[in-house]
Amino acid sequence: MYIDYLEQNSGGTRIPRFDDAGGIGVRIVMLADRLILGGLETHIITFCNELLRRGHRILLYAAYAEPDIIAAIGRNNGNFLYLNWEDRIPDEVRRFNPEIIHSHPFTAIIRGYDLAVMFQKPFFITIHGLYDFGVDRSPLGRQITSQAQRIIAVDQAVASLLRSNTPCPEKVTIIGNGIDLTSFQPFPPVRIDRAVYGLEPNWYTIVIISRLADGKEGPVRQLIHCAHDLAARLKGLNLLIAGDGPYLEPLRNLATRSAVYPDLRMRLLGKVNDVRGILSLADHVMACDRAALEAMACRRPVYAMNGSGFGGGIGRHNFEKLLGERSGYQVMTDDALISSLYAFVKNKTLRRRLAGEGMAVIHRYFDINNAVSQLEQVYQS
Repeated sequence: MYIDYLEQNSGGTRIPRFDDAGGIGVRIVMLADRLILGGLETHIITFCNELLRRGHRILLYAAYAEPDIIAAIGRNNGNFLYLNWEDRIPDEVRRFNPEIIHSHPFTAIIRGYDLAVMFQKPFFITIHGLYDFGVDRSPLGRQITSQAQRIIAVDQAVASLLRSNTPCPEKVTIIGNGIDLTSFQPFPPVRIDRAVYGLEPNWYTIVIISRLADGKEGPVRQLIHCAHDLAARLKGLNLLIAGDGPYLEPLRNLATRSAVYPDLRMRLLGKVNDVRGILSLADHVMACDRAALEAMACRRPVYAMNGSGFGGGIGRHNFEKLLGERSGYQVMTDDALISSLYAFVKNKTLRRRLAGEGMAVIHRYFDINNAVSQLEQVYQS
């Protein structure tokens, strides 16, 4: 927690010091673009809630945020404030008197840079995907990165890209996505509740969680196309798809045309604010990135899937490759995909082992408590 200040750094800004002994919290301005619902948004919610729990104060400044997202961030006795970009933010920031400016992509990086220069405060940036907007070698990118104390990557793949593209590779550090293990815990299968979604209670159930955009809609489309043949081999299959994006309605129409077979139940739910309920229905989950981590925390076997294709079951041996390096995915023919999924479904021993390994991986490497402690250390250093 905040106690005093370190000596001025070479840039003239003063950096808060943290100490386990306690004290008042640090005042953080957190910037983001449009917060709709996805991995980035869940990352911000989870980190904000843990920072608030530790006594820090947060002013979230965004172009737009859905009410559900703001409601998911704990108020903590007035320690959280939300403002959008239409508000007179410099006056609000001046009254808030921040000690840290922390930006998430995209335009928020430029706005954060402006605030850091205006108020001469330490500036941090978190990059969530394979892009270098605002921190590249362009004239503006050079200005921004020279001002930033650290550029935080959420995984090894992002860090590798940034170190190749930013003019300040020495500022790149990794702090992975943190999962709130008090919220995401193992759920027993609740087969009786499958009927609520129009599913058959006793059929094998695959839950897919994916943004339906940015290329991730492609594997979902292929799964919908292959669902009937897989259902015929399994003699009954439930396919429950959660996710939003511009391809939702076309995929829903495709699913409606495909789900006319007696051995297949297929539902597209669109946006789901809290995925824990549908995770409890899954015999296995298909996802990547943060959605995969949440399913693993709930002791569900996860079959990796992203915009590049399919990666198979995630376990102790390959989670760094699939989730950290974002590699190991491949495009599969329909026949190969059906055969791979059929073998995965039939191998109960493998699925049980991967479920246990996955949960252990989350507890060891992705606990939000550890991630926020790393963030506090980065703020200090």
